[in-house]
Amino acid sequence: MKRSAPMKRTPFKAKPPEAGQQPGKKPVKCKAPGCQNRFVRRSMTHKACGPDCAAVLGRLANEKAAARAALEDRRQTRAQLEDLKTVPQLKKEAQAAFNRWVRLRDAGRPCISCGAPPPDLTKLHAGRDAGHYRSTGSADHLRFHEDNCHAQCVKCNQWGAGMAVDYRLGLIARIGAGRVEALECNNGSTKWTREQLRQVRDTYRLKARALEKGAANDPSMQEAA
Repeated sequence: MKRSAPMKRTPFKAKPPEAGQQPGKKPVKCKAPGCQNRFVRRSMTHKACGPDCAAVLGRLANEKAAARAALEDRRQTRAQLEDLKTVPQLKKEAQAAFNRWVRLRDAGRPCISCGAPPPDLTKLHAGRDAGHYRSTGSADHLRFHEDNCHAQCVKCNQWGAGMAVDYRLGLIARIGAGRVEALECNNGSTKWTREQLRQVRDTYRLKARALEKGAANDPSMQEAA
């Protein structure tokens, strides 16, 4: 049997580099905004095709650095101001965050004391107070207790002395007699610290945002709006 002749392979011919291209390196796109030029980098930090584009990139880098420095300065200023806040200031901020959450939590519920419906479900805070069953003056340790505070008409809370009797009846219907009696028997005391008040403030700010996000994604609320 006659053997076939071995195949001849064509020798490899390297493609000559394009004009201005160094052997083994590929052109890259210029990083300057709007520039479409391509060039061969001399090093990893070489990002511009020429002096004009390099000047543009330098200016942008300086602007970013200035923006970062300004942001860090604002952060430090806020931190310094936070450190200077007194207990009364922090208590006011914590109470505002807690009250806002209470109004959002009870947005679709009637007034805890008179049973009147919310003025307008599309305006979650309209005409509503966060009314305490046991007042913050007589039971400061319960000012941030969720069972002790509910959405209440401005009229009932501010002009009706809290409507204590009606509030109690509404509270029993809502959370049960056992929890109401636990509130009435809770005669502890708390000396609020800065750390506690910051924790209350930050916690209820987050909880309020979560409720607002849920309301924004609720189809019934979107249809009402």
